[in-house]
Amino acid sequence: MSIIHKNKSDEYYTPKSAWEDIIPYLPKDKIYYEPFNNASNPQSLKSKEFLIELGLTMLDKDPYDPETDDNNFFSDTGEGWDICITNPPFSIKQKVVKRLKDIDRAFILILPTATINTGYFKDLFRDGLQIIIPKKRINFNYYLDNKKSCCFDCIYMCYNMNLEKDLILL
Repeated sequence: MSIIHKNKSDEYYTPKSAWEDIIPYLPKDKIYYEPFNNASNPQSLKSKEFLIELGLTMLDKDPYDPETDDNNFFSDTGEGWDICITNPPFSIKQKVVKRLKDIDRAFILILPTATINTGYFKDLFRDGLQIIIPKKRINFNYYLDNKKSCCFDCIYMCYNMNLEKDLILL
């Protein structure tokens, strides 16, 4: 079973506008890794392309293995990249943040606001966490059905990003 397609609720793709909103806060001299840019929907491939269009240097490695339908992110050692930037499948967000913390890598993750209230998140991130709050709700359904808005709020959770402030309101 694919780790990416754990359940239907993971089929929310990041619009370019979500990355455009935070580009001023991202250092251009770093190598970024987008481990969840591949899935069955070809539109999902756009996330990495959007980030390249916005001037970021992306790791030239596909973390997805189409033969096994698995994501190699969980065996990645963190070599070759500085910052993980992604909208991870929400059904495995706990596993994703734990893995990034275990390998002590900087990250920017789009996650539901409720994540910050979970016990596992509080235990993992007592230090180094910064938050960017979007100016409006991110419309993930853009690629799926062109709905006007999504039914939940998300924030950009940043770890070891050394932003000017710990809380940034867009």
